Formats: sequence, structure tokens, C-alpha cells
Amino acid sequence: MRGVKAVGLAILISVMGFWIPANNVQAQECSVSARAAVVYDPQSDTVLYEVRGQEQLPMASTTKIMTAYLVLESAELSDWRVTVSETAVSQEGSSSGLKAGDVIRLSDLAACMLLASGNEAAVAGAEAVAGSEEAFVACMNEQAKAWGLTDTHFNTASGLDGETHYTTARDLAKLASHAMENEAFCALWSAKEQKVSVQGADGTVRTLSLTNHNKLLWQMEGCIGGKTGYTQKSGRCLVSCAEREGARLIAVTLHDPDDWSDHEALMTYGFSQMTRLTVKETEAVATVTTQDGGSFQAVPAQEEIGFVLPKEKQNVVRQVNCPIPQTTPTEGDTVGQIEYWLQEKKIGQISLVARQVVAPPENLPWWEEGWQALLSFLGLA
Repeated sequence: MRGVKAVGLAILISVMGFWIPANNVQAQECSVSARAAVVYDPQSDTVLYEVRGQEQLPMASTTKIMTAYLVLESAELSDWRVTVSETAVSQEGSSSGLKAGDVIRLSDLAACMLLASGNEAAVAGAEAVAGSEEAFVACMNEQAKAWGLTDTHFNTASGLDGETHYTTARDLAKLASHAMENEAFCALWSAKEQKVSVQGADGTVRTLSLTNHNKLLWQMEGCIGGKTGYTQKSGRCLVSCAEREGARLIAVTLHDPDDWSDHEALMTYGFSQMTRLTVKETEAVATVTTQDGGSFQAVPAQEEIGFVLPKEKQNVVRQVNCPIPQTTPTEGDTVGQIEYWLQEKKIGQISLVARQVVAPPENLPWWEEGWQALLSFLGLA
């Protein structure tokens, strides 16, 4: 065992390597019709393919990825019922079928955005969360800044064109990755169909049947979500996400007349650039003496762990964290973990459990301790 040192009450081990690559998919060539395109691996923060990925371009309704994310974050705190305004339903372009005076849950507005791409739903959600679309757009730009999306700026919540309404393929891929950290968002943008209940201004209740505009949910292997967009200025825009054999990739195309086919080609290429790596953990990582005088071996709870990473990103750091406990654990207790880091991002961990536990010596009554000390002093012990 190399590189072991005590740090405070923890044992830290950093090891490069120990990796066994699996058989790789043969690399594919790729070309697309898009003005800009990116294939992105969020786990390693790696761009696997790029065409003008940092060019600022309008992004149409893919804007609703940010809008829906912020609406769902608010809905987690309080999923209140929203009354749809005249301003909201006056939006041009795509609609989910809402009318002025309709009452609908905030989270259902996100469904109307992500599946039916309803512009009126986006504005209704913006007004509900921030009081006005303008105030909500300010929140969108603040969130983009917080995520480090320096080439993104919003003018509208719906994605309708504005003078400074733009993003890049790179930024949009990273935006989607951040949005997918919200479980409700993932559930909606992966849904092929959704029904939401709406109460009209006259009190009658009706159901909106929403079908996802993202055809790749039906057509592309492993597709788990995406968002479409179109304006005359932006052309066809598309974000998709797919999972295959343990890897998750995000593809983005902007101003692309052949986006459905291009995304299938981009994903095929992207996954060909990934490889499975396995680390073997078959030995105890440390023998630990506890503060009460006992000891144990810290042993991995499983013998191996696997990752799927870009072929050139295999420099993973292995770090063992095993705090020295005050009292001796029992056999099988969790006593720490092995963490695996790629750059500054933790990509996995294995628990450490206590094995070969040796109990601490029994404490003798004070008079026996005194008697033993006296015998030892007299040389009779």
C-alpha cells in the first residue's frame, strides 16, 4: 500500500491507475448539418465532439429548460395553483392549450413547457414565480451566471427571439446537465405523454393531454429526455440526452435542418468515444487502532467498481477516508469509504467495513490496577 499518511483523524491514500479497460466500441466518424453542435459527457465535464460549440446563437424553445428548472425549484417549496393571465395566453407560437383564467398547478406548467413547449405556460410560470416575465428573466440570467454559463443571456422565458437572447451549444449542454439534477425535471422531460388537470374560469375542470415534441424518445436508443425549439431566426434547435451501457451523454444542435438524424449520429459517435474502466478492490486498505485500544481492518464492501469515461480521461484519483474512531466498531460496521475523483468531481465511492475486529483490553477495577502496579514496581508481576 503506497502513499499512506495520517491526516488528523483520517487515513488518506491517493493512487493513480489500478484500471482495467473493457473492450471499446470502434470509433465512428461524424458530420452534421447544424450551424453549431456539441456532444458532452457531464460526468467528466468533457466535450467529445464540437462544431462551432462556442458561437453565440439564438436557441428558441430550448430556453424552456432553464424556465422549467426554475419553476420546478419553486414548486418544490410550494406547488401552488396559478391563474393564467391574459398576457400569458397572448404569446405567439406554440401553445399547450391553456386559456386566460385557467387555474393550474405550478409543476403542471412545467409539464406544459417541456412536453408541449407551451409559450403561454412559460410566461404563466414566470409571472407566478417572480411577478413578471421581466423579473423572472433576471432570475434566469442570475442562474446562468451561477452555473458559469458566460456565453448565455436570456430576454424571454419562452424562447421567443430577443435582441440579446442567445447561448452556445456548449453552454446549452451544461445547462441541461445542471437542470437534470432536479428529479422532477428529469421525470417530465423523459415523459412521452402526460395528463394535467386544469380548472377553467367558469369552474369546469378539463384535462390537457400532452405529447412530448421530442421524437427521439421513441426513435433513439437510450433516449431519456430532450427539448425541441424553433423560430425563424434560430432555425431548428434540439437538446437530447441518452444513456447506454452506464454512460450518459448530452447532444445539442443549433440551427439544424436535419436535427433528428444528426442527434442519432452524434450519440453514436459520442458513445464510441467512451470506455468502461474497472477498479479492483480485493485487499484491506488499512489496519486501524481505535482510541480505546481495539483494532480492525478496513476492508472494501465490494470487490470492484466500474465507470464509463472518455477514452482520454482515465486519470482517476483514488482516495481512502477512514476516520479513527473513539470506540471499537463491531464486525461489519461501516467505518469509511474509498472515493474516486476525476479532476475535482467525485464520480463514485465504495464503503469500507470493519473486519477482523479485536476488542479493546478490559478495564480492571481500580484496586486491581493498583495491585498490578505495585507488583510490577516490586518486580513480582
